[in-house]
Amino acid sequence: MKVISPYIRTIVENNDTFTLDEALRYVRQRVPDASASTVISNLHYLAEKGELQRVRRGVYAKTNHKKKFSLVPEKSLLKKAKIIAKKLPYTTYCVWNVAILQNYARHQFASNYDIIEVEKEALDAAVEILSDIDSWSIQEKTFRSLPSALTAKRGTVVKRLLHEAPLEMRDGVWVPKLEKIVVDLLCDSPALAFIQGAEATTIIANLLNIYTFNWSKASRYASRRGKKEEIEKIYSNYRQNNQ
Repeated sequence: MKVISPYIRTIVENNDTFTLDEALRYVRQRVPDASASTVISNLHYLAEKGELQRVRRGVYAKTNHKKKFSLVPEKSLLKKAKIIAKKLPYTTYCVWNVAILQNYARHQFASNYDIIEVEKEALDAAVEILSDIDSWSIQEKTFRSLPSALTAKRGTVVKRLLHEAPLEMRDGVWVPKLEKIVVDLLCDSPALAFIQGAEATTIIANLLNIYTFNWSKASRYASRRGKKEEIEKIYSNYRQNNQ
């Protein structure tokens, strides 16, 4: 890996976007016996470090030193997550709070609540568990019936977690990756209804300008949520604005 890494970095620095085939040709002009697997490993290494992003299969782009998004759960959210993990050990889950999007929004949020996502079979159990420690806890499907005065108090919306949603471990609990959050903002989700439309567009644009974003990962998740066309439109606009 060390032998070809300087050439990989050169092609990254000199090209806004490039394909795997282009990287292979460039490296093999200098190291003829370089294997495809070694080149791919180098590209994946730079992507993990945030120096490169995979736009889609076989296409890469430099990140222009953007930061890696990482959700840091606060103490109260960590507590809820660990209780869910302990009492529902066989379910996949993730936790976050709508307030993490406030810094990227145009207007002040009137609501502040946690979102805990679990697999379909665990929805009822999760609500029951959280009702013992929360001011309120409700499934997303009935969230719109909750009085607005109550949503201003810190509680929990329990949502269904889709299989293979983009997640990562942070401080010992599962949280959503940026790709999941952006796609979820494109969906008609009751829990995120107050930040749809122009506000969601503003938030997404600000997030993409600040953080690295894996378009391939977002596209796969968007397909499962029926929003592939929408994420591809956002990608097209993003590329036009950043050429």
